[in-house]
Amino acid sequence: MENPEKPIREIKMLIGLPGAGKSTYLKEHPEILKGYTFISVDGIAQERSKGSDLTAAQIHDQQYDSIINEFNSRLKKAVEQGDNILIEGVNATLEKRTKRLTGARNSDQFNYKTTAIIILPPSEEIRQERIKRRIYEEGRFSSPISEIEMPQHGEFDNLIYIGGKNLSKNVRENPQGNHTGYIKSGRHLDNIHR
Repeated sequence: MENPEKPIREIKMLIGLPGAGKSTYLKEHPEILKGYTFISVDGIAQERSKGSDLTAAQIHDQQYDSIINEFNSRLKKAVEQGDNILIEGVNATLEKRTKRLTGARNSDQFNYKTTAIIILPPSEEIRQERIKRRIYEEGRFSSPISEIEMPQHGEFDNLIYIGGKNLSKNVRENPQGNHTGYIKSGRHLDNIHR
């Protein structure tokens, strides 16, 4: 039960298939990060690759459990400090998202409001091209996940859909959070959830 005396904080969680445009969206809209602690599994792997002979993809594969532990530690610390938090990643399943949000929802000190930002790729062809570039040119990890369980009713306080043909401008908000289903790779996404 929400305690009105506790200060309100926010967690935004990016959700999207690999190559959907999550990183691109953040680069094009850096203002979304202002006032938020940014936590990303891929970001931790990239941090560890600096000054190393290994690529972020290799580090991700070799140190996955350690990276997840660090991700969880950073998330726990941010919640304890009462930070506003932005979580970047595929966040493909209800189970994974629930685990990541549990600490904030159980906070004794803060009321955390949750927002899902669902990134839909402009097209499957563009998504696949981004994955190839990420792996072969940038040496970055790309998850093999090819479908996402869409947020369930009540899972988040607010849902924002970004994407389709114009990734940077097409934004749809749904405060009821009542869309369900899956986004699958290979499926035409331009008219989903309009």
